[in-house]
Amino acid sequence: MNTPSTLEELLRSARPDFAAVQGPALMLVILMIIDWITGVMAAIIVKIKDNRRVARAIADGKEAKPQAAGLTSGVGIDGLLRKGAMLLTIGAILVIDPLWPEVAVAKMFTVVFIGYEALSVIENAKACGGPVPDWLVAIVGTLKKSPRRVIVEKAEEPLPVELKRRGDKGDKGE
Repeated sequence: MNTPSTLEELLRSARPDFAAVQGPALMLVILMIIDWITGVMAAIIVKIKDNRRVARAIADGKEAKPQAAGLTSGVGIDGLLRKGAMLLTIGAILVIDPLWPEVAVAKMFTVVFIGYEALSVIENAKACGGPVPDWLVAIVGTLKKSPRRVIVEKAEEPLPVELKRRGDKGDKGE
């Protein structure tokens, strides 16, 4: 398929090619469901462990406050909105994909989102107490950090103001 040269050709060719992302999109949706289920399981397990910790402290005559939030609607809604945004992003990219027929932009984004969901499932498995190796948890943590955060953490000299985020402290405590 040739790249459209006029607006009329662009509009005629701007039909989403759902078949291009059908397989990866199905994988993404399956991983999203697995991530949601394992996330709920992790929240329940973390809350149970926290309740046991508090009960042991009280039994020992110590004062203890619960630390884990457990299942909250806010966290669940945030996760579902993030997943919805991923799917809408892929849908939007499918609309503009015909502009660059030689580059499968929607497919690339789908694969990136699959990786993100897989990392989240690994984190949830670790939170559930699953036998996830520490080296894999370290890799997941590094991959999930934003590049900007890695730059700020690895800086040997004070960073220019435009690279700093609110809350990032330089040598001068700015």
